[in-house]
This record gives sequence, C-alpha cells and structure tokens, in this order.
Amino acid sequence: MGVLAAGLAPSMLGAAARRVEELGFGELWVPEDYYDIGAFAAAGVALAATTRIPVGIGVLSVLTRHPAVLAMETATLSDAYHGRLQVGFGTGLTQSLDDMGLRQASPVRAVRESFDAVTRLLRGDTVSGTFGPHSLGAARLAHPPATVPVRSVGGLGPQMLRLAGAVADGVILSSLASPAYVRWACERIAEGAERAGRTDVPEVRVFAWLGVGADAAAARAELLSVVSGALGFIGPGPLTAADGYDDELRALIDAARASGGAVTVPDEWLDQLVVTGDGPQRSAAIRARLDAGADRVVLCPTPGARFAEMIEIVGAAGATVEETP
Repeated sequence: MGVLAAGLAPSMLGAAARRVEELGFGELWVPEDYYDIGAFAAAGVALAATTRIPVGIGVLSVLTRHPAVLAMETATLSDAYHGRLQVGFGTGLTQSLDDMGLRQASPVRAVRESFDAVTRLLRGDTVSGTFGPHSLGAARLAHPPATVPVRSVGGLGPQMLRLAGAVADGVILSSLASPAYVRWACERIAEGAERAGRTDVPEVRVFAWLGVGADAAAARAELLSVVSGALGFIGPGPLTAADGYDDELRALIDAARASGGAVTVPDEWLDQLVVTGDGPQRSAAIRARLDAGADRVVLCPTPGARFAEMIEIVGAAGATVEETP
C-alpha cells in the first residue's frame, strides 16, 4: 500500500516522506497538479529524504513538457537514486490544459506518441519525429539510466485504458475509482493488452481518497467536500457510470448552476468512492479494490495539515492483511 503526498507545502515534503517510509508504507507518490508543486522537484526532495522507499510521480502531462525534457528529468532522478523512481504519464486536467492553451484534439494519440518517444530515449536510442504537439530532431540522452524505470499511464476513459494495457508497465486509476469502476477499467486494460499481443497485463494502481481522523464525522464531512468538488468539476462519465450515479450527478450539477451554489453529492456515495471509516471499514474498502482487479492501492489523504495525522492513523492500524502499509 502506498501514500500520495498531495496538497503539502514544499517545506513539508521531506519530513512527510521520511515518516511515510518509517511507518512502513510500500510506496510514496507525488502529484503534479497545476499550479501546486513541480513533480520532478518534489520527487527529488522525497528521494533525498528517504533511503529505500520507491517514489512515483503520478501523473506527468505529456502536453506541458517536451518528451526530451521528460526523458532527461526522469533519467537524472532514476540514476541518481538507483532506480527508486517510477513515473506516470497522461494528459493532465482539462482545466489546466485549457488555461495553458494546450488541449489536444487527439489526447490518446499524444500520450501514445510521447510515451514511445520517452521510452526510446530512456533506452539510449536516437529519436526524431513528431509526438503530439512536440517535434524532435535526432536526439539522444547523454546519460540514459542504467535501468529504464517503471513507466505507467494514467487514464480514465476506455481508449486511454486500452492504450495503457497495450504499452505501459503500469496503469494509474483515478482517486475516485470505486470497486465497480476498477473492475470496468481492468477489463479495458486487458483488452488493450490482448490486442497488442502481450502475454502480461500492466500492474494496476488505484489511488483512493482517504478520510480519517480523531473526529470521524468531521473527517467524513471534509472528504465529502473534496469528493463533491471533484465530481462537480469532472461531471458524469466513466467514474460515475460504473456505479449508476450519472443521472443523479447531472441533476445535482444542473441544480447547483441554477442556484449559483456548490455541488454536494450524497454522503452515501463515499462508501463506494473513497476509503473512510474505522479500521475494518477502511480494510474492506481497500480489499474491495484489490478484489476488483487492482494490484496496489495508494491512499490519498485530503490536502492540508492533517496529512501527518492521517498517515499515523493508518500506519498504526497495519495489523490486518488488507491495511498493512
């Protein structure tokens, strides 16, 4: 089981990474959400503060960075920290892409081409061509890593998931992925692997929002606010269709727009979409995602100062198989 260090100030990253490692969690991940923290710099801080835990980046946008830059940054950290780095690639949030003027008509194609270019550069190949919005002459890394790091694709819809199944070492699923969605996504990933003639299937990681605290009701209310905001922004789609929430979410968004208020989803949705409650409830939520096809669960404490409290609670509850860090 892993932890996503989201919403932390840069000054907190080193201490947080050390504590995650001390508590025995299996992985630490850092995000790149615009305009928060830079993922490569954050991963470097986490790697420098720890000695053994793998550090992942989930996910890097192939649209905001040139594939040569992605490969160069990845190679540097991977070799400097003896292969403890793993990286996830995707498009990024549509709101940020629109803000930067980087939205692509064919996002799946952009990810496929950039993923291929980064992979070849990391292997030491000379690469040229056009990759999504980027182009490259004859480029070759001066310091390709001794071992190509694990490369994942983060996806939401069926086409991106099939691409991940075809080309990636791993797949990163949304922090709002319910067990039903995980099952649906794993089917799409398997389809992509089969079409590509692969004999293996990429390792599936599902991120999951975590809501715990000394005040259980307050923790759940905090999580409900986070989930409501996220679903209000994302809208109906594969994540909510898997649980049959599409029509209700659409109505809630329409009502919020009409009133000028915020979207608030039903509290009971949390029991499917996130990991919350007491130890047995959290264990059951994690186990449900593993049973649905996920290989690993990465817990995502709600952003802010309570990150430390949350990882301490979960780390101390590591007696059961399902919740062992």
